[in-house]
Amino acid sequence: MHFHLPVDHRLRIEIQSFDIERGNNRGNCIYDYVEIYDGTSSQAPLFGRWCGQSSPPVIISSNSRLFMLFVSDGSVQESGFSATITMVDNTHVEDVATPDPNTCYKALDGETGLFSSPGYPEKYINHLDCVYVITTNEESTLQMRFLSFDVEPSVNCVYDYVEVRDGSTTVAPVLGRYCGGAGNGPPDIIESEGSSLYILFHTDYSERFTGFNAEYIISSIGFPSIGSDGDSNSGITVCDGTIVTTAKSGVIVSHDVELSNSYLTQQTCHVIISGDRPDEKVYINVVQNDLSPPDGECGEYGDYLEIDTEPVTKLCERDRGHFTTDTSQASIRFTSDEVSNGNHNGFKIIYAIFYEDQYGCDEGYFMCSNDRCILQELACDGYNHCDDNSDELGGACSEGIGAVWVLIVLAILASSCCFCCCFGLLVKVTTKSPSQSGNRNGTAVVFANIDPPPYSVSANTPTATSSSNYGVPPAPSNIYSSKGNNNHATPPPVVQASSTETPITALGTDVFSQPPNNRLPPLQKQPKP
Repeated sequence: MHFHLPVDHRLRIEIQSFDIERGNNRGNCIYDYVEIYDGTSSQAPLFGRWCGQSSPPVIISSNSRLFMLFVSDGSVQESGFSATITMVDNTHVEDVATPDPNTCYKALDGETGLFSSPGYPEKYINHLDCVYVITTNEESTLQMRFLSFDVEPSVNCVYDYVEVRDGSTTVAPVLGRYCGGAGNGPPDIIESEGSSLYILFHTDYSERFTGFNAEYIISSIGFPSIGSDGDSNSGITVCDGTIVTTAKSGVIVSHDVELSNSYLTQQTCHVIISGDRPDEKVYINVVQNDLSPPDGECGEYGDYLEIDTEPVTKLCERDRGHFTTDTSQASIRFTSDEVSNGNHNGFKIIYAIFYEDQYGCDEGYFMCSNDRCILQELACDGYNHCDDNSDELGGACSEGIGAVWVLIVLAILASSCCFCCCFGLLVKVTTKSPSQSGNRNGTAVVFANIDPPPYSVSANTPTATSSSNYGVPPAPSNIYSSKGNNNHATPPPVVQASSTETPITALGTDVFSQPPNNRLPPLQKQPKP
């Protein structure tokens, strides 16, 4: 699409709606996208490329011509976009900074959000001038912090740097310029005095680093404290007020069941879940929902959950479901009216922040069958965090059991070797023949210098199941029985020793004593009858 005006005017383009197939896991628009050029063709300077639901900002051409390109591939179809194009004179200036050609530019306007240097966590390229403009309503101020910061060091930050301004334009007051090197890094939190921030990321012709990953939030909500309950993994969050969590997984409940049997009336809460990588997403599973029935349509009035999907999902009464975001952030709201809820049980939501990698996951992560990577500790915990339940199936939950059995086999083999090679350490003890054993001579052998295997035989020996997180394999049935008899015999007898000796345990059964030299005392000769 080519737009042309008289020479003394410029073009202003504003996007009203924007829904195009999202990019790849790195956020790159390689499938369907919109490009806008400052000229008459795709050879002119590029304002930018956009996809997903991150619409272009207001763009004003530098001359009387503008070229817009829309590309779609042969797969996913979305609703597309709509735009308004108007004519402005050469002196027109927007209240919020607009992008210049051949610069990267991103506009953010939600209550909280993430942004990063181009290509993060890969190294950024040279000759960059990237602009990020954050705006919110006029009654709010902003907080911003860097989750990762790796920029070329220099004295006074004259090479590569990040510059933050307290406003939405290039003439707003500078809050700071930051780069690598001692004393040049950003503070823990940067706060605005107004309702907007302007961030410039500049790189020169040499040296490349991994760049930065940053997040912002409106000050009325604020960031969770580092190390607080909201920042710990797999914690339980009671929906009360506005909560921001960066934990990789967790549980969200309507009320504290130890304090109340049901949730409160006239309650409003908002939970924001935020990942720290641009390729992360959030999986939400509403495992329990028992709310008072609404009067009318769900979400218009009464008690309901609202999950920020596209379009927004509203859940009432016993509605449940599981949802996956397209970005690294999720928003969950709960509202209850003033009418008694009749002791309804409320809701319970589990969530997991994940990323996708078909070639494998980082250390400490579990790989789901659908290529999602979740925290290893979430596997076999009784909840579906993968969305395909592969973290709760037998294969995922039996790996630890298999390793235990390998150790048991190795221990048995080692014991057999020591039995053959160390026959001088065998001790023969005469006992009363147990009634349940097929061992006719009533003897048992105790190894004096071998560590005991980890399991003992008892009537309550646990068995391994596919649904158990820490299943214990059953002990072999013939540990204490003769060949050909599967009944358990009595464990080895107690060998008495002096009180100065150190007690140890053989085969996980009764305690006997072992002298400091690690050998059993010789048996006393019995006088002949």
